[in-house]
Amino acid sequence: MRRIDGVITKSLQGLLANYRYAVLCAVILSFIPYVTCLSGALIALITLRRGPRDGAMVLVPVLLMHFAGSLVSLSYGMAAGNTLLTFVPGYLAAATLYFSVSWRVLGGVLLVLVLVLMLMLHLVAPELVQTQLMYLKHVAQDAEHGGMILSLMKDWNEAHQIIFANYLLGIQAMTVVVYNLLGVFLARSVQASLFNPGGFAQEVLLWRLRRSDLALSLLIVLAAVMGYALAVNLVPLLLVLVMCAGFACSARFLKQKAIKYYWFMLLVPLLALPVVVFPVYVLIGFVDGLVQFRFIRGL
Repeated sequence: MRRIDGVITKSLQGLLANYRYAVLCAVILSFIPYVTCLSGALIALITLRRGPRDGAMVLVPVLLMHFAGSLVSLSYGMAAGNTLLTFVPGYLAAATLYFSVSWRVLGGVLLVLVLVLMLMLHLVAPELVQTQLMYLKHVAQDAEHGGMILSLMKDWNEAHQIIFANYLLGIQAMTVVVYNLLGVFLARSVQASLFNPGGFAQEVLLWRLRRSDLALSLLIVLAAVMGYALAVNLVPLLLVLVMCAGFACSARFLKQKAIKYYWFMLLVPLLALPVVVFPVYVLIGFVDGLVQFRFIRGL
């Protein structure tokens, strides 16, 4: 195992030291199905270690090559959109983390980024929400239990249907952000293992929300309840960020209790029963930020 670890370590250090080698690996990984995120993780690793300028020098060739390869099966617009959404958010997240060294700041930047993108979509393509709604109805008609969804949507007025379509659009934006964040998480963990063992785990355990963050979150939720489209778009990502804070609080508590494999204990229920466990972590994250739960409990 030590030999394998040594080979992996030398390979990663070689990627960081050799620009051409890094570009070659990133481009190859971007074309391999199911491991494209590793290309984004490599770009994030170089950005975190050597800075946004060096990260951009790897990002640009990957964007060009992936865009050219996507033209085989996609139109120009679809290929450009798919390429940008696959790599650019992760690079921006890594650059933000490089300058701020704060996951909390990164979460705020991601919210602003999604807000700007959603605003552009509403201004440039306002018909997209209606298209999403029509597509959902079409899919529900062909689905096995789609009749339940259609009957439920028939009971809604047009305003409620638009809100639901905006929420689905927000879920898609959240999915793109989470996909890119996974690459940044991987890159940060690799960076810590190479240059600061144990540092990544400590960063994750310190992830928490401040009361000002919770106040802003409540304003967004209130605006969403009132039917404002942009606020509805932000709710899915906002819930994920609060969930991460609750997850970090739970992990810190279990670690203080000297419980082994606490990451495993927290992740498995979330993956197995997300509908049940996700709201629990959201509640913990909210309470932790509201009443300073970690300090009260000696965490």
